[in-house]
Amino acid sequence: MFGPNWNEGQNLSEDMPKPVELGDDDFGAMHTVCYVIHHRNDLLTQTLDPADVLGVAIVVDKYDLSVAMKFALAPWLKLRDDMNMIQLGYMMAATHRLRDEERFVETTLALILRCDASYWCLSEHEMISEVLCAKTSGKVAYLLEERRNHMRASILSILGSRGPDCSCGWGNEHAQGQLCDPWPSRISARHRFGSWGLYAEQRALEAISMQCHCWSTH
Repeated sequence: MFGPNWNEGQNLSEDMPKPVELGDDDFGAMHTVCYVIHHRNDLLTQTLDPADVLGVAIVVDKYDLSVAMKFALAPWLKLRDDMNMIQLGYMMAATHRLRDEERFVETTLALILRCDASYWCLSEHEMISEVLCAKTSGKVAYLLEERRNHMRASILSILGSRGPDCSCGWGNEHAQGQLCDPWPSRISARHRFGSWGLYAEQRALEAISMQCHCWSTH
């Protein structure tokens, strides 16, 4: 910004510092980024609200600060078990803006495994929609829904074919649809989430099978 090819970089001097208007940037996100690049770790928090993470990601991408912010971003981009669909949507948009493919896969898989509501509500949030763009946000919602339906069909196929043969009761309970969430909380985060692209779904399905003591012994 203060290079010779920009207006802000003209006629600079220590005696007359030049104010720069940053009206398009989020105030809180800019503060957070400045704390990091000026080594004021004492003013930072270990966690950020997902909406704030997206705000920081937008600033980082705009000013090409991904290298300088790499280690500060790492803990903020970690998913928490208590995140709801909207919060995961903000995290998905943040990883998309940062071009972090590994975490983007992890976040979209979390949206598929954890959430039951329609993904179209994500496009109603302005920040998420702007990052993904209007047309892209609709496509993302469609692809998430398609993948979730495909995964659920695969799970039902497994439970339907093997549930009746289960002697420990787990298969019959889930095959009868007594639980709304086919992903029990007993499934560890390691099995719930992954960054292996197309292999993530297969790992998740394997995790379902592992919950049944009968199936896991075969």
